[in-house]
Amino acid sequence: MHDYGADLKLHHRILVPSLGPVAAPRYQTLMELESNQLLFDLMSAIDSTADGDGVADISAVDAVDPYDMVVVGFMTEPKRFRFRLKPRGPWVEKVFTKAWAGAHRDLGKVLGITKDVEI
Repeated sequence: MHDYGADLKLHHRILVPSLGPVAAPRYQTLMELESNQLLFDLMSAIDSTADGDGVADISAVDAVDPYDMVVVGFMTEPKRFRFRLKPRGPWVEKVFTKAWAGAHRDLGKVLGITKDVEI
């Protein structure tokens, strides 16, 4: 884990003039991810290894049923569940708190807006 600054980016924008303005909206969601590096670091740094060398322990608050689904439009998605992150040191908690203050919390901004094809 590290502090997040303007020089730290999840990916770099690659400008390709041949794509033109038509392709730009399709890449907009990916471009917004560069400000959401906290999500990337949380997923890669949380303890998922057997030796436990991650920066935080993760545990489910509620019972998780992988087959419990919620209907959205004509599709289904997994039911949301709560989980707990327990930082393994005060420096980790400080980095989490600082990064959370500046992170997007709207799922639509982080992963893109879901659009139902039914009209």
